[in-house]
Amino acid sequence: MVALHLTEHLERPREFIGEMFRILQPGGLFLFATPHPEYKLRRVKDRATDAIGKDPTHINCQPPAIWRAWCVETGFVIERHFSDGLWDVPYLPLLPKPLQFALFGLPALL
Repeated sequence: MVALHLTEHLERPREFIGEMFRILQPGGLFLFATPHPEYKLRRVKDRATDAIGKDPTHINCQPPAIWRAWCVETGFVIERHFSDGLWDVPYLPLLPKPLQFALFGLPALL
């Protein structure tokens, strides 16, 4: 199952994670991504505005520790936890997005 930038829009994301665990077949994987509300570069990138606040449907932006705890509480074993580093592109408004993806590429998996 894949839920990219979905769970932060849900009223009860912990229940959603539990439901994903319930319906996955044994050995199945659940991959999801959310914005990081404590992302260190947000102050540089979005000085005038709160990037997460730009989208009023972001009602459950949680720090990674909360998402990890909810996954473990519902039964998941976390195999990898990493950042894609590319949330809310463009970082540099004058550069085309494909060039920005190349410049800010994916960091190594933790």
